[in-house]
Amino acid sequence: MAARFRAAGSLALVALLTLAGCSGPSEPPLQDESPFLPVGESPGVVGEAPAEFVDAAVMQVEFRDEVFRLEWPPGMVPPERAPEQPPMPDTEGVMRGNTYEVGYGRSVAGDFWICAWGREWLAQRGKDEAREAAALAQLNTLKQMYFYRATLTPDGQMHWDEILRQVNLGDPTRIANHVTVNCAGI
Repeated sequence: MAARFRAAGSLALVALLTLAGCSGPSEPPLQDESPFLPVGESPGVVGEAPAEFVDAAVMQVEFRDEVFRLEWPPGMVPPERAPEQPPMPDTEGVMRGNTYEVGYGRSVAGDFWICAWGREWLAQRGKDEAREAAALAQLNTLKQMYFYRATLTPDGQMHWDEILRQVNLGDPTRIANHVTVNCAGI
């Protein structure tokens, strides 16, 4: 009986993780120059068809490539590596390295970028008008970013639309909450 519940629980967990890991449609690779990927080469491509999942090494290339493309606040040095999940046992109990959805590294870089510019805007409010304006301008580019276009659900996009609306009105409440809750350690 316990084995049946354990199997059912495992199946439910796998289904939940599968659904939770889904993101929007992938986009063609950006054609910017990068020290990490040759121009036009996309991580996670196997032969002619894009792979659905990549290993940690490819995810780190995605992360570094996106970090290279993004602009960062003055004095902010973004992390060199994205956090990795610890190895997990497979169905037979053998510890395996994790796989990541294509684009996960880019999405994590976007998370770090939002934290960096949110902090910058909050820190410069009422202190340095030029840096405050520059931070606001950067935050307003969010809707053009991979993070927003490819990884957020419509509800997630509406959430960020509302945060940006408030920031543009000078209200720091929601961006401050996001930075406090989601940006510790970044």
